[in-house]
Amino acid sequence: MRDLNRGRRVLPSLLLTVLASVASSQDWMLRTPPVSPSARDAHAMAYDAARKRVVLFAGASAKGILNDTWEWDGHTWTRCYPPRSGG
Repeated sequence: MRDLNRGRRVLPSLLLTVLASVASSQDWMLRTPPVSPSARDAHAMAYDAARKRVVLFAGASAKGILNDTWEWDGHTWTRCYPPRSGG
């Protein structure tokens, strides 16, 4: 996932551990923020250019289907509680 605002790639290591590595050029920095999403696979990610955030949504874990939303601001993960969509 490319963070266009910071010119870096974000690689969440959510499958095995909850870490985020950030790449600038060829140098990778391991980030270990105090709050992170739980380990998962089959999730969706997108970059929100207007808000300058990487958004992580849903996925699956050993405990079942996840339906949460998180944002990465370049330093930390924040759990989001968006309004429910109709339907």
